[in-house]
Amino acid sequence: MLTRIRNAAMAKHPRVDLPSSKLKVEVARILKDEGYLANYKVVDEKGKKTLRLFMRYTPDRRCVITDLKRISRPGSRPTSRPQMYHCFRISDGIASAGSILYFS
Repeated sequence: MLTRIRNAAMAKHPRVDLPSSKLKVEVARILKDEGYLANYKVVDEKGKKTLRLFMRYTPDRRCVITDLKRISRPGSRPTSRPQMYHCFRISDGIASAGSILYFS
């Protein structure tokens, strides 16, 4: 889904069609609520549901979506950084909000 949106933005297509699923519809809803898509709708074509995304462009034909990346992928999860967690002390170690224990 992300690759299709990225390719459509680079090619300045007015819309993108892709197979529909509940997860893709929710991602499209969030992108629309945040202002990255003009609209979306689920269309029933030939017995299969298709998610149709309408791209949003600025008046000078530049796409609102400039960079689209998937950050958390299997095999390259973001490592835990101290500033990401609210830490508190436990007897001989530190526990983070993500249930990761650091023993000193």
